[in-house]
Amino acid sequence: MAEPIFPASRLKVERAHGFIAELQRLVKSHVDQNPPLITPIDTSDGKHTFDIEWANLGLLPGVIVGDVVHNLRTALDLMASDLAARNGRSNKDVYFPVADSEEALEGRISGQKFSKAGDDAVELLRSFRPYRGGGNLLRDLHDLNNADKHTALIAVHSDTGMFVDFRRDPQDANKLIIKPVIERVEIYFPDEGPLAGEPIIEMLKQMAELVESILEAFSALVKSRE
Repeated sequence: MAEPIFPASRLKVERAHGFIAELQRLVKSHVDQNPPLITPIDTSDGKHTFDIEWANLGLLPGVIVGDVVHNLRTALDLMASDLAARNGRSNKDVYFPVADSEEALEGRISGQKFSKAGDDAVELLRSFRPYRGGGNLLRDLHDLNNADKHTALIAVHSDTGMFVDFRRDPQDANKLIIKPVIERVEIYFPDEGPLAGEPIIEMLKQMAELVESILEAFSALVKSRE
């Protein structure tokens, strides 16, 4: 059986998927062990609203996010290096270019020496619009990998995945028995920075799918040269 094209890149993506699964397990375990503190607030009309306080997740989830984005970004760079080598060129200092704008992309292609991958590879690269405003997550992935701010980012939140079961204490009518029923927990990127306010795990999965689609497209290109 022939070895898949870009094996090192594929291993990096596989590791990224593993880290995403680890992050999901960590968040679930944290919430299971640290359910939110729910305080009832009486309103003037006699109804109840609730103040919900989630326990801090700590630094580890942010570190895992960093591992995910680093592996995905590295997968693209390893692919670029491999493409240059397959094109009979030196793969020294060859990277997958991501630009600030569409106008700046050509300069990045040159500066990152991606042109060594071949004219057809450059044309395919352009089709993925790897620049800010390109309509995909490539620039966000690039920015997250460079920012290194993951360890300060995570707050747990669950507006749509939790409801509160409460009833009067049969022994004390003035006392409420409160139980959070958690169906789903989301963690979000911070309000400042790449992907502000977006659900982290969902965005990481989409990034992994995007990188996989890029690997498949360039694999098809390599096969077409044979």
